[in-house]
Amino acid sequence: MPANPLPGDGALRVGQVSLPAGRRIAGRYGPPIAWVTDGPVEDPGLIWSELSAESAATGLVPFLAATLEDEGSRAQITESLALAAGAGFDSDHEDYEDYEDYRRGDADAGDYDDEDGGRFGERARPWDSGEFGGPEDISGLGDMDSAAAQAASWERQAPTEEDMAEDDYWREMIAPFSQRFPGLAPTERQALPSGEIERALRQLRPARIGLAAAGRPADVLPLIGWEGNANWRGGALPLASVLRSWEDRFGARLLRIGFAQISLLAARPPRHLESAQLLAAEHLVFCNECGGLGLREISSITRSLMASPVWTFWWD
Repeated sequence: MPANPLPGDGALRVGQVSLPAGRRIAGRYGPPIAWVTDGPVEDPGLIWSELSAESAATGLVPFLAATLEDEGSRAQITESLALAAGAGFDSDHEDYEDYEDYRRGDADAGDYDDEDGGRFGERARPWDSGEFGGPEDISGLGDMDSAAAQAASWERQAPTEEDMAEDDYWREMIAPFSQRFPGLAPTERQALPSGEIERALRQLRPARIGLAAAGRPADVLPLIGWEGNANWRGGALPLASVLRSWEDRFGARLLRIGFAQISLLAARPPRHLESAQLLAAEHLVFCNECGGLGLREISSITRSLMASPVWTFWWD
């Protein structure tokens, strides 16, 4: 694979897929990190799927390029609710109301001032504002123990016995588990029917299409210098280690990259309650909120996992 097989600016054809005009995106340091279409395209999920099929030959991993404006917007909530149909979420659900109220407070967060005094609206961040650090070295990624890291995160974040004694919410948040990390969810061998995957992809709203040079989807975040989790954990390498594990166990591939949010599409999501609960525990300690609906309880994350193959994570 070439050192940097990113296409040049302009319209593009990848295998059987024709893409509209796009351009290389550069971060704050080094060479361009990705190629992104100038505007959104219709049926982005199906295009993503076709480009994914070409990835091994091209060395280009596709993704949907979202922006800060997209995160928590009514359009995203509507999409998340559609994807989670059957999970018990609708416009009357308390999780929906709390999430919308929370996000409405962020809606007028204002523009971003860069060091040169320029101004970028939320619609531009991070792709047009170039808010990416330098690419990280992934050579040691295979030596990272994601299971140990997740267990340590659980121990740091799990409520104390005092917390659970004072407020039932904390006990309910991690039920049926305790302060001890329950362990990783087992590998799922059974793939979803192709029709279910296609239905989920068709529900995705129009989006810009991005391409990054990577050997596998799980490695994209550190290779492009993504900083969306900087306030929470810092550095994308720990995320990539977990994403590799989910890619191997559940066929979960990177689907969308935003300012502080990512989504995956799982070809083999957990099919049984016990496995979904274990995976929900992994999701809980991976980010600040799950599901595109601000989920922070094992029970609600589990319902979302069993209802939709699209997994969404957001960092504060």
